[in-house]
Amino acid sequence: MNYWLDISVWYNQLFIVLVAVYCSYATIRLSLLFISVKHWVHVSANISSVISSPQESESGLKYEGFNLEYSYRFNGKEYKSNKVSLSSFIFGLSLVNNKQLLEKLKRCFRTASPIFVWVNPNKPSEAVLDNAIEIKYLLFCVVTLAFFVYLLLKANA
Repeated sequence: MNYWLDISVWYNQLFIVLVAVYCSYATIRLSLLFISVKHWVHVSANISSVISSPQESESGLKYEGFNLEYSYRFNGKEYKSNKVSLSSFIFGLSLVNNKQLLEKLKRCFRTASPIFVWVNPNKPSEAVLDNAIEIKYLLFCVVTLAFFVYLLLKANA
């Protein structure tokens, strides 16, 4: 009986460690992105597609999000991206629920007007529409990491 209890505790600790490692990675990666984005280059881009998609939050709140794809030229080479914010590089979220931005992008798409994106000069395949620092994601990573480290320390006490 104690054998299964020991395995259960071990699995719980392994899960806590894995979550803490991922949160550490996300926190460090986001911090480095926030620092490096200051050196990214502002270039003109053309929107290939803007697809609206109705979304519903966990609390039942409905909103309209969108998926975006754009192309840009950097150092004579053509690239494509769908990244809207810096958090897209960590969490894979390219969906944004900013209605004003959505309307602006739809207007630019209809009129074939260029938009401006930020391109990583060291890795030109990385580009983002909005390079604003999203403290909420960094804070989420740090708080989650602290919580799981606390759980790990408590489990070992």
